[in-house]
Amino acid sequence: MDVTGEIRAAREADLDTLTDVWERAARSSHGFMDPDEFTAMRPFIRDSYLPSMDVWLAEVDGTPVAFVGAQGSHVELLYIDPPFHGLGIGTRLIQHVGATSVEVYAGNTSGLGFYRSRGFTETARRDHDPAGRPYPMVVLRHDPDDRPPQSEPPFEQLRRQIAGGASDGTFAPGHKARRCAASPRRWASRPTPSPRPIARSRPMVSSRPTDARAR
Repeated sequence: MDVTGEIRAAREADLDTLTDVWERAARSSHGFMDPDEFTAMRPFIRDSYLPSMDVWLAEVDGTPVAFVGAQGSHVELLYIDPPFHGLGIGTRLIQHVGATSVEVYAGNTSGLGFYRSRGFTETARRDHDPAGRPYPMVVLRHDPDDRPPQSEPPFEQLRRQIAGGASDGTFAPGHKARRCAASPRRWASRPTPSPRPIARSRPMVSSRPTDARAR
């Protein structure tokens, strides 16, 4: 078994599997949340949040076991299926997107430890998460001129409410992300040959939630 994980751009057909990975990882690291919240958030994660960003996944033996969602170098989501924690997959994913910033739930101690051990430092705190819930958030940044990020664990985030997508695989335009005023893209029909997702200003042909958001 190749435990390092093959990284490729996510496709629409991966949405159900990625949502399952998100739920298992979020439940393992977000014990401060009501368990019912994870079930309630699944449709939003699958149909609105994931399609609004560039998503890369890691496969082990052909099965997606982890993913990162990003807007540029800002990490919106990073989740690793619990059986695959500690294998360096998370580190490879944040390096793949050139991560320089993220927001993590203060109660997600594993996520905070992961980023801090990879050179991220706290720059601010917020009293509520983007959904207005009383879950404090920690803003972390990494200077790319310092040592590169390294290693793995799950974390979650929710930055904004986004309208749902159409059933034909396209997603409703007109919803601006915090750092990127472009409409959501199409999912990749095949992995992109480039090492980074294409600019968000173009249709999603291969290609903010910050950790700990169910965001």
